[in-house]
Amino acid sequence: MRLSRFSAFPPVSVSHVVMEAVLDALASAKLLDQKGVAALRMRFASTGGAGRHSDRALISLWEAIVGMTPGDHGVGALLASRAGDTAWGVVGEVLRRTSTLIQAYTQMARYSRLVHQGLSITIEVSGNSAILRYQQARDCSRYPGSALAAGELWAMANLALIPRRWFDAALRPLSAELSCAAPASMGAVTEIFGPMVSFNSDRSTLVYDRRELERVQRQPEPRVLEFLSALAERELEELPPADDIRAVVAAELRGRLVGGAPTIDAVARSLGLSTRTLQRRLSEVGTTFAVILDDVRGRRAAQLIQSRTRSLGEITYMLGYSEQAALSRAVRRWFGVSPSKLALPPPERKLCQIS
Repeated sequence: MRLSRFSAFPPVSVSHVVMEAVLDALASAKLLDQKGVAALRMRFASTGGAGRHSDRALISLWEAIVGMTPGDHGVGALLASRAGDTAWGVVGEVLRRTSTLIQAYTQMARYSRLVHQGLSITIEVSGNSAILRYQQARDCSRYPGSALAAGELWAMANLALIPRRWFDAALRPLSAELSCAAPASMGAVTEIFGPMVSFNSDRSTLVYDRRELERVQRQPEPRVLEFLSALAERELEELPPADDIRAVVAAELRGRLVGGAPTIDAVARSLGLSTRTLQRRLSEVGTTFAVILDDVRGRRAAQLIQSRTRSLGEITYMLGYSEQAALSRAVRRWFGVSPSKLALPPPERKLCQIS
């Protein structure tokens, strides 16, 4: 299936750790042989590094999994039960350091957009109940229903597994409502959510006994949590708006510079667009792929050179240049000085503004 079939929609980004977590769980569950998993990994998880994918790529991955494995969208819950606790980037590390389940769910709601930019997770604590609500932040009705259902079961199951996964607490929600249809196989669903599960609901929610959540506590790590929360806040601030194509392309490029200049074809594929569509959308906002790439490289070069922690050879590789001379020429064009002068302490250098 071609990802460009979704090109009418604006891109929404998903952390590459989500794609890796799904593929790792698929390998663990042994629903496909090693060759099948490797083929999916090559097709859907090729960006690596700090890259982010289009949510269309994630939906296409779920559609492929549902089509290639026995059963139906219930595979989403099954794979969630096989997911590891280290596969969620900085969000997972934040959850690992929270002292209570209430705090963990609050942090998950706060930083869920780092995992999937198109999700909205909220928690409401009232009386004896704690209600967790999950929804897509935009209309996804034109996406394949089976893929959306598998993704919903994956997401909701991972939320329900937070007590067991990060607190070693055998705690399940009092009830769960899911907007998708009931899967053919309910084994993993019942094991994760408990017996009180309803389907085809208007919205997806998990309801917990507030007192049970508050009873689950562990030794706090306030200093580590403070550091990780600050890191998550910074990543949240840097997350580009979903409708800003320039910022989306720039964010994609920042994760692809190492080892060679990324091509517009590769970036377009990752965003679920054809090359011509990406070119047209950039032209509509008055820019080009080459201009954005040059700006991303210039800003990253300033950071690396001024930190004075890496050699010019290393920086050349990290910015995707084939030779150090090319980096030197680019630095002179950006800043009007050589790399050695750019690395001098502030009082001794004079920088030119990157246009």
